[in-house]
Amino acid sequence: MLTNPGRLSAVLGAAGKAFTVDTGGIGIDDWIYAMRDIGPADVVTLKTNGGQFNSDTSSGVAYEILNETSLTLLRSVAGDTVDTFISAHPDWVAS
Repeated sequence: MLTNPGRLSAVLGAAGKAFTVDTGGIGIDDWIYAMRDIGPADVVTLKTNGGQFNSDTSSGVAYEILNETSLTLLRSVAGDTVDTFISAHPDWVAS
């Protein structure tokens, strides 16, 4: 859980620019505070494209081509229905 601000600060400092977090305009400190009670057992990791890579390059930019089920997953995120998606696609849950 995100309960130790000192430890979190150290993790963020070590990670530096290695990752990007889109908080939708919410300050990272407010976002972290809101997530404080979420523990590892509360997180489910899902595979896009059923865990298969489908990469391409255009004009020197690499990107991933998402299949229709991946697009359904993203729509379920937007519609707050990921639980329904997981029920329909349990094989997309990463183990």
